Amino acid sequence: TTQTLFSPPNGGREIRSLSIHPNDNDWLFVECVERIHQRCDVMRYQLTTGRLYRYGLPEGFRYTYAHYSPQGRYIVMSRRKIPGDSEDEERRSLNESEIALMPSEGGVLAIIPAAQGNKLSPFMSLDETRIAFWRSARLVPPGRRVRLLEFDLWEFDLSSGTERPFSGLFKFVEGGQAQYVSDDE
Repeated sequence: TTQTLFSPPNGGREIRSLSIHPNDNDWLFVECVERIHQRCDVMRYQLTTGRLYRYGLPEGFRYTYAHYSPQGRYIVMSRRKIPGDSEDEERRSLNESEIALMPSEGGVLAIIPAAQGNKLSPFMSLDETRIAFWRSARLVPPGRRVRLLEFDLWEFDLSSGTERPFSGLFKFVEGGQAQYVSDDE
């Protein structure tokens, strides 16, 4: 018999938000698979063993971003309900998006009680007491090149349960991956 090298198809797969644990061994990313209706999974790759894991997170949600906390104790992620096919359901899903926090080994998923609105790309402060995230204030009608506009950074304080604009409202055209470099930067 002959052996055939097997390589899974890469078509329709998208890798997002790479984050490396402070131990340099655990790599965290989100994999979205087009052929499975809007499914995005949070994955962990262990560099030394070559093992790949998928976190068993609650179904019915699309996990769009995941990142290790600075000390590696938590994973902070954004998620939203998988919408139906209507524009109203898409808008509702975006407006009701959530920030979730879980221990990096897995376990109970805590939903951060931030105000409604499209919340994207959350990341934790160096002392792991606050979560900053991008919030989009404007959803553009379908068919446009971009769907979200007017981004601002917001910060949620885990001890007080309050949120505020990080340093003011600027209505950036877009947001992206960010991180704290000091307590107030």
